[in-house]
Amino acid sequence: MALPSLEGPANKEQAKKNRKIFYEANKAKLIQMAFDYGVSEDELLNVIEKETGGSFSPAQKNFKGGGARGLIQFLAPEGKDSKIVGGKEYKISDIEKMSDSEQLDVVDAYFKDALKNSGIKEFQKGELGLDVAAPAFVGKS
Repeated sequence: MALPSLEGPANKEQAKKNRKIFYEANKAKLIQMAFDYGVSEDELLNVIEKETGGSFSPAQKNFKGGGARGLIQFLAPEGKDSKIVGGKEYKISDIEKMSDSEQLDVVDAYFKDALKNSGIKEFQKGELGLDVAAPAFVGKS
């Protein structure tokens, strides 16, 4: 069940409600992803909440007007309209049309790519969000 995107960040109460709805709809996948990355489900949900402004919408657009979209604000390289994740090319316009479950598969591939590229087996506490914001620093002291 995809939640609607927002024009601005959700208030605390709405974000909490959206988080619960999103979690219940995607519980099994979120549990497996958290286990695979060595993080808590809360850490994974916190990253998605921050990146979507509490909407938990796979169609969420960046509030600052940039081209980023989705649960972890996928952004194509400058001058491109697509991003390669898990060896597959995705148009950003297609990513934002995905269901929660479909986009979580892309999020999963993104984080698995990050683990592989950084040479680590699991994220340390706080590195999941760091990977979204500044991936070059994951696995560095």
